[in-house]
This record gives sequence, C-alpha cells and structure tokens, in this order.
Amino acid sequence: MALETEIKLIGVDHAALREALRKARARRLWRAFEQNLVFDDPARSLAARSVLLRLRDGAGGARLTLKRPVPEAEGSEFKVYDEIESGVSDFESVRALLEALGYPVAFAYEKVREKWRMGDVFICLDRLPFGEFVELEGPQDDVLACLARLGCEKALRSKETYHALNAADRRARGLPEQEGFVFEPAERARLLQELASE
Repeated sequence: MALETEIKLIGVDHAALREALRKARARRLWRAFEQNLVFDDPARSLAARSVLLRLRDGAGGARLTLKRPVPEAEGSEFKVYDEIESGVSDFESVRALLEALGYPVAFAYEKVREKWRMGDVFICLDRLPFGEFVELEGPQDDVLACLARLGCEKALRSKETYHALNAADRRARGLPEQEGFVFEPAERARLLQELASE
C-alpha cells in the first residue's frame, strides 16, 4: 500500500511544457496508449464509497489497481488516495476473474500518456478524448517546487478525477451523461499508428 498524492493542471500547452521539461533536465520515461476498465458491482457500491477498482493495459503491461480516499486529506488541494497496485500477466484472465466475483465492467476509458520524471515528481502529459491535461504526482512540497520551476505555478489546478472532469465537460457541452470516454475508432487507429512510428 502507498499514498498517491497528485494534482491536475488544466489548459497547459503540452508543447511548451515539454520544452520546459527538457530545459529543466527532466527525464522522459515513455509515451503510450492506455486502455482502462473500471469494475464495480451492479449496485455500484464501490463508486458510492469513492473506491476505484481498475484494470489498465499500457506501458509496462497490465496492472490491477485499487484506490481508496484518505479521509484525513479531505481539505488538501491535492487528491490523496490509498493505492494498492500490482502488475498482472494476463489482462483478459484478470478481467474474467473480477467479473466472476461479481464485478462487471462499469465503464472504460482511454488516454495517451507521456510520462516524465523530475526528482521525486512524475509529470504526465495526458491526451484524453475530451482534452489535454497534465497530472503531477509526488510529495506535495516537491510538486509545488516543480510547478514553479516549470513556470506552471499559476496554471488552473484541479484535484478532480478524469471521470469527474469528463462529466463536467459533457454537461458544459449539453451532452448526455456518459461515464466512459474512449477515442473514436479512426482517432484511436491514428494515435496507435503515431505511437508505433516513434
């Protein structure tokens, strides 16, 4: 178990941030397409407790993750979760196992994530079907120092999940509610081809 402490930035230009990361001598780790499945029981009791049970296939293979909120961190400007995570060797077998236990797929989401590291802070440039965001994860003081070093200290910050940001975006655009967010097939194929050519 580990505490995950993160914050998201909204409206940051990825190209400019990438250049700032290079100048700061941050290390680019990888860029990959991620498929995520979120599981819950039919009563959605995990979501009611703000618990996330997720199976992800992306850089480094498949991973099963459980995230639970940390009540004592409620007043923080950062999102803080207790996180349990493990690599798995067979994505489809783990999916079948969860479904057999009574946790079907509640929804799916996709993103292209480009991951960097600066000291103890991980910086993720995320492209989702509804926009581009930046996520920083690490010790709070280090994240704040990283924001200043990258010239992002005044950027709009959020501790909302991507699921909540997607819901807000759909409401703002007058679209019907939809928990999942995946790329249109043509866009997914283009992104996969782009990643394969890197």
